[in-house]
Amino acid sequence: MNRKGWILIVLAVCVVAAGLVLYYWHGKTTGPANVTEQNLPVAQINSQTAEQNSTFAEAVQSESHGQYAAAITQLQEALYSTSDPTQTNAILSHLQQDYELVGDYSDAVRTLQQIAGTSAYPQVSRAFAVEELGLLYVRYPDASSTLQIFSESPYRDLYVATSTNLTTRHLFSYATTIYPLPISEYYIAQSYANVMLNQKVLGQSSSTAEIVSATLKQKLVSSFQDGNAALEAVSQHPPTAIYILNAKLMNAIVLESLQRLGDTSLGDAGQAFQALLTAYDSQDPADDGSVRLQYAYYLMNIYGTSRASDIRSILEPISRSPSHGGIVTVNVLKGYIGTPVSPAKTAVVVLSTLDPDFKAFLVSLGWTSADFASSTAAAK
Repeated sequence: MNRKGWILIVLAVCVVAAGLVLYYWHGKTTGPANVTEQNLPVAQINSQTAEQNSTFAEAVQSESHGQYAAAITQLQEALYSTSDPTQTNAILSHLQQDYELVGDYSDAVRTLQQIAGTSAYPQVSRAFAVEELGLLYVRYPDASSTLQIFSESPYRDLYVATSTNLTTRHLFSYATTIYPLPISEYYIAQSYANVMLNQKVLGQSSSTAEIVSATLKQKLVSSFQDGNAALEAVSQHPPTAIYILNAKLMNAIVLESLQRLGDTSLGDAGQAFQALLTAYDSQDPADDGSVRLQYAYYLMNIYGTSRASDIRSILEPISRSPSHGGIVTVNVLKGYIGTPVSPAKTAVVVLSTLDPDFKAFLVSLGWTSADFASSTAAAK
């Protein structure tokens, strides 16, 4: 099988798990060094808001039972009952996540932009909101979501109609100007890796291309190291309960790209993916669908059919139980139904050729023969 059609990196699906208790930072910040001194513990913010706003407390209970539509109604009511900025920020943070979980991406975008654009909110909360906009753009790059995200300033100037990769870099770079969060830094690194991987696919070998690659590699490594520094800085006070695991997932994805470029000096991607699965086992393994998909992509990209049995083993829990993958992972896979061929969709299809059970799972989500056929042709 020729990998030309699907060697391009599949951007990460950072999972927002069902029943996840949401957190956010509070307090004025000027950089990572001040996190522990000037930010309240994340759980304390939510508990204080719940104590002061009973409707918010009811919404959190609804979220814990997976009743996100009910939680949205309760959060909207809680929002109208307070003018306190701390409570408002907490409520909006929950609200945008619930909007996404029910598939209301328009309101999710609107709420994130509201958080990001409110100077009274902490810098880290605003940066996290922009980061989430970036993740929405990566997960659901349809025309309507893209139009809404980039319809107004300052986002309008970040959009590049001819390049999803460059738009992604601009959006996450903007997030880091507010506050340096590791997922944003890793996505910036990945955007440079994507260009280098494209050059590799195209077989560019001129002296000019080599100079460009060296510059891109330098920027990639710098952003990756910035991500590592940011990860260490926020590790004690993450903006969501699962944030650190998602950041480590992006770390592993960048390491995979480096390995595909012939560089393992910054770490071993396979070990990083395996360590993540172990970490999920000690917390809630039902949330590890994103890691399993990315680990499978890694094995497919690096080893091809020789690791097909390992790929089937890794994907088996997702194929067996849709709830195992997490709502967002399932929504992303559903989002490919009926869409044009893309590197991301093609990668999913190639996985299905290596794992019949995974293909059956995609069919159960609504995939049709047309979805499989177009991407299979592109992979040849």
